[in-house]
Amino acid sequence: MLLVISTDVDEPEGLCGYHPQGVDHELRIWTELMQPNAAFGSICADGYGDYFAAAAKMIKSQCDVFVPQ
Repeated sequence: MLLVISTDVDEPEGLCGYHPQGVDHELRIWTELMQPNAAFGSICADGYGDYFAAAAKMIKSQCDVFVPQ
């Protein structure tokens, strides 16, 4: 599980304001590569509780299917 909380200036609907720089957001790329076990949250959000709750839910779902070897 990967949780990234970073600036979202590369998103037109981002909370930090849109400032296209012509360069891909490296942390967002990592998050997309790790799908479906990754989440990206804006550092400009009022709080991060929802991000951590979503990450905990993802972690629990992975623990439910994990079979120790």
